[in-house]
Amino acid sequence: MMLQHSYAAAIPTAAVAWQADQFPDLTQVFFNDSLATQLAITNKDIETLLQQPGFALGYAGDQFGNYVPQLGDGRAILLGECQTSNGLIDLHAKGSGRTPFSRGGDGKAPAQAMLKEVLYSEALFHLHVPTTRVLAMYHTGETILRQHPEPGALVVRTAASHIRVGTFQYVSAQGEQQLQALAEYVRNRHFPDAATYADMFIEIVQRQASLVAKWMRLGFVHGVLNSDNTLVSGESIDYGPCAFTDWYDPHAVFSSIDYIGRYAFGRQPEMVGWNLARLAQTLIPLCGSAWVQEAIHLFAAAYRDAFTQEFATALGITHVDQGIQAELIADCLALLTLTHGDSVQSLRALSEQNYEYFPSQWQPWLQRWRFVSPDFALMCRINPVYIPRNHIVSQAMHDATVWEDLLTVVQNPYTRKTGKRWEKFEQPTPAEFGPYTTVCGT
Repeated sequence: MMLQHSYAAAIPTAAVAWQADQFPDLTQVFFNDSLATQLAITNKDIETLLQQPGFALGYAGDQFGNYVPQLGDGRAILLGECQTSNGLIDLHAKGSGRTPFSRGGDGKAPAQAMLKEVLYSEALFHLHVPTTRVLAMYHTGETILRQHPEPGALVVRTAASHIRVGTFQYVSAQGEQQLQALAEYVRNRHFPDAATYADMFIEIVQRQASLVAKWMRLGFVHGVLNSDNTLVSGESIDYGPCAFTDWYDPHAVFSSIDYIGRYAFGRQPEMVGWNLARLAQTLIPLCGSAWVQEAIHLFAAAYRDAFTQEFATALGITHVDQGIQAELIADCLALLTLTHGDSVQSLRALSEQNYEYFPSQWQPWLQRWRFVSPDFALMCRINPVYIPRNHIVSQAMHDATVWEDLLTVVQNPYTRKTGKRWEKFEQPTPAEFGPYTTVCGT
């Protein structure tokens, strides 16, 4: 199969021709049949593409608030772009070996981290959250060292593109001509209806607000929201230290390297807004400094509207007066925090009218909420039964059967499976489990 290389042709200063390593024993452990069918790609196509040159992409980024002018694909290459009815789709190999951007790293990926990428990207996709997806995963036949020796792995993933806020930071340092080439490429590929770069930025803001609002409704914690992990397409990317909260806790942090809680669950809107402010700053040569002063405030209102819409839908109250919506949502979140409520289980219990699930503190709120006649059918369509719960993910990393069963349920998260085999996948986190700590695969 032939892939395009439009990005490398348009922005050659941010793409270095490179080829994946040749591995001793590349053995497939996962193949996304439905995604492959959509893209008209076969196993043989993927294996052939891995033998051909691609491009390591350059980008910068603010990592935990510290600007790094050169990061880039240190263990990945862009194989190319696949033309589909919905536009171009990137094919990207991760764990493919050292590149010019590796900064001393080995360029490899551990198997457990790649198994998590499959689980979480599939979970978010089937929860209707925009995300990159894994097309195929392989064991490489190597042993690599992280916290301990581990099998090496490689994934081939898809994305609307891999253009990041950090890409704009990287290219803007190369001059206005290169910056305009990138902005024009992004506008043509992702925002063809945007008349100006300012309009393009507003659309990026709207997509990011919608994305983070979905994370917050579902209790998803990305874990490492550096500017190089914010895609301008509005997709979730990179599932290293991510997790779902065990209960509604704005302070929840799982990443082993987030010592100060910069990317805690409740700070995610603020941090994405911060990243978008960095994007706006790169656009000063194209849009002017006065515009940027206004643009950096756009995200807060966009997120507030998106979150209200998400949570009003989850509570089945989209038909209710906005003032009453706001009160019910705020009081629901306060009760979840007070009672250490599992937000996903609580919302599903409301959807199924299982009021016995809730402790006594909830009773006045339940009466007010039921009085407005919630739309239960709508609620059951948006509130899942299954997410990758931390104690199950922990088991799945060491038990292939649990991993396969967990993947099965998160790929159909709104339908409860019957039988004892499946009961544990919807159970809350046991009190004795934890603390749960996640690590980045690098």
